[in-house]
Amino acid sequence: MLCPVPGCECFSTWGMEGMPTVRVPDRFEIASIREKIQAQN
Repeated sequence: MLCPVPGCECFSTWGMEGMPTVRVPDRFEIASIREKIQAQN
């Protein structure tokens, strides 16, 4: 289940009935991953 707040961009997730929790990287980790991928091209 994604964050239920309208317009929120946190993309937080919650597990549902025993399902594993999905970890969403924060904006700093996403930026770091993006830089590493772009450096490879």
